[in-house]
Amino acid sequence: MFFKGRSCALCKAKFSETDDIVACPVCGAAHHRACWEEENRCALHDKHGTPEQYSISDEMPEPEPQAENIEENIEIMVLCPYCGKKNPSKVPYCTQCGRPLSNDADTTQKGRKYPFITIFTKLFDPLGGVPADTEIDGIPVTDIATFVGPNSNYYVPRFHSIKSKRFGGINLPALIIGPFWMLFRRMIAVPLLYIFYYILYLFAIMNFPEQLSINKAGLLSPAGALYFIYLAISLIIHIFANNIYMKYVIRKIKRLKKKAEDEFSYKLSLQKSGGTRIENLLLFWGIATLIAITLSSFFPDLYDKIIKASSNLLI
Repeated sequence: MFFKGRSCALCKAKFSETDDIVACPVCGAAHHRACWEEENRCALHDKHGTPEQYSISDEMPEPEPQAENIEENIEIMVLCPYCGKKNPSKVPYCTQCGRPLSNDADTTQKGRKYPFITIFTKLFDPLGGVPADTEIDGIPVTDIATFVGPNSNYYVPRFHSIKSKRFGGINLPALIIGPFWMLFRRMIAVPLLYIFYYILYLFAIMNFPEQLSINKAGLLSPAGALYFIYLAISLIIHIFANNIYMKYVIRKIKRLKKKAEDEFSYKLSLQKSGGTRIENLLLFWGIATLIAITLSSFFPDLYDKIIKASSNLLI
């Protein structure tokens, strides 16, 4: 409708779609037909031919200012304060853990682990059911879950149990492949105990090859000593794997927090420095293979002694 938003020049009332309207042939001012007939002329006739003559532009609304330099194609990402997941800034809840991304989110969700109901909460909750406001040694469990990465829903509840003076459970991967599990979890220091063991083992092979059978030499022999050293290392790693890993995680997070310049860089460093690293296993296997090839090629006698001693250690 051409006259939409305009007003009668005489009565000043806004026009509706059903109004019978007459426009002044001189200035274009609009009138209700009844108002025009009442005056029988333009209500603004005294201004005709003057600088104050009515113009339709006087009633046109001002255009809304357009925002400048808006980069609509750039998606701004924010980090979830609970699990560290990157999310589009427009979504109110984290796409990974479901918790509110800001204080402006629905406050009725406070204390819930998800804004939706699911029977698989603990399975998919990166905190494994531990309340998000819980801390372990001053570190929020949300930061611990971010650092741990895969299977944080298993480790966070175990860490919480350990700090509550309860048993942290048996870690099955650590029980089966202790040093390899630790390398996979980026723990380098503890597997060095195995390297220490194999150095002793190599020393015993070179100096006491005839005493590397427990059945023949007895427990009070180099064979017995090697056996108990290996057993002690294995028990430490197998039984206290979760305790060792928890101490490693807490120590690393405290170092990262101390070095971080701000909260954003701190969250990113948790993701980059934690998690798992398959490259450690590949590097270990590569070095072990290289050592085996080197010994068999350049030191065949020593290599044969190692193979023989390994097969006779517990015989």
